[in-house]
Amino acid sequence: MERARLLKVALMVALTLLAAACGQAAAVPAAIDGTLSNWYPDGYVAEDAAPDAVADVGTADAVADAVADAGDATADTLPDLPDATTPDGLADAATAEVLTDATDAADAADVPDVADVADVADVPDVPAADTGPAGVCFKGAPPSGDAFVADITATDPTTCPTTAPPATWVAPTPAPTLVVTPGFLGAGDAFVAYKDNDWVPIIYGMQGSFHVWAGFTVDGIPNATAPTLPLDVQIWGETSCVTVASGVAAKVATVPTTSGAYSNVFVGSSGVPTQFYVPAASSYLYCGIWLDLHIRVHDPVSNAWGEAVRTLRIYDSKP
Repeated sequence: MERARLLKVALMVALTLLAAACGQAAAVPAAIDGTLSNWYPDGYVAEDAAPDAVADVGTADAVADAVADAGDATADTLPDLPDATTPDGLADAATAEVLTDATDAADAADVPDVADVADVADVPDVPAADTGPAGVCFKGAPPSGDAFVADITATDPTTCPTTAPPATWVAPTPAPTLVVTPGFLGAGDAFVAYKDNDWVPIIYGMQGSFHVWAGFTVDGIPNATAPTLPLDVQIWGETSCVTVASGVAAKVATVPTTSGAYSNVFVGSSGVPTQFYVPAASSYLYCGIWLDLHIRVHDPVSNAWGEAVRTLRIYDSKP
């Protein structure tokens, strides 16, 4: 029993010494500012540490205080955890990575490419009908005096290459001496001479072709007295120095006129058809253009010959 009591006393002494030691350890911060307020940041006003550390040594309160103080000290050594329930605490709790992620704008979803609109097949070009220069093709009759006529420059036929006489004519061909006058069969079956810039009609043939009439009179044939005189005749038409129509080069019947000349234009004869090289369906290509009509006449008896040219403009005889 005595031994138990001694052990109890020893234990009490040990606890007292332990409490004293703890109390002194707890009082260390008091040397800094004299209070324990740095351990109680929530508004607790502590008593002066030094008197408590001496007066309470060995008491149960001292031991409890020492244990509590030690716990507080341990808690204070741990880093303060932010209060996530406050805006500041929530901001502190967020890491830089979280903040960075939060501020990252979400990548915009790629907008899918708009499907290419199917190419619309090109509409084949419709070739425009070549109707010649605008405003120059007159149908049914030549233009009236007040009609608009497009200004198309005529080619000077003297600037075009010379066409040689046919090889069947006597060579070398002498200088021309006959006077040739181009013309046509007019009203009353009378011969009408062509003048430069006259309008002449396209005449459509029975076999799908078209032509212009080439009539003429010829003066100066030596010793010509026969009621009918066969003459060599060469006729061709040029557009911009290109031959686009031609007539016969064989012998053509002519008759004397009242003036003593001979002509291939008389009742029942409108002259020589100067036929174009394209079919009637393409006559529009020449409607309204200039035509240099060449007429060359040769007398095989005297070997005399002559030629003339008139620059004419074409219209369509069909309405």
